[in-house]
Amino acid sequence: MDTIHQRILAVRKKAALTQEEFALRVNSSRSIISQIEIGKIQPSYEILIALAKEFGTSYTYLLEGTEPAIADQVNEPALGYKQAKTKELERELYFLRKEVQLLQNQVKHLEELAEAYKKLAEK
Repeated sequence: MDTIHQRILAVRKKAALTQEEFALRVNSSRSIISQIEIGKIQPSYEILIALAKEFGTSYTYLLEGTEPAIADQVNEPALGYKQAKTKELERELYFLRKEVQLLQNQVKHLEELAEAYKKLAEK
């Protein structure tokens, strides 16, 4: 099963870009992209948004490796305003929950890094 890191690497490779070129397109740095691709850090919400917009991919693919169901895309315009708005809010909530998960992972990595620095300082 592929990971978010592998999917981001695949997007970069498909675009035939170096990490530096890719980083410029998503308003980041080569170092950050490198760390994301090897799974050392989680991508920020801002990077995920930039990736989706810049490379025409979906958040669903980046986060989970799946594309939204075609039925969702076809049926949505036929829904009434309230139903469409509810569906839009449900999707937004879904992505906000994913962002919280990513931020929690980043906090965990920062805590581990802080602990490692603390141990080094004690030596």
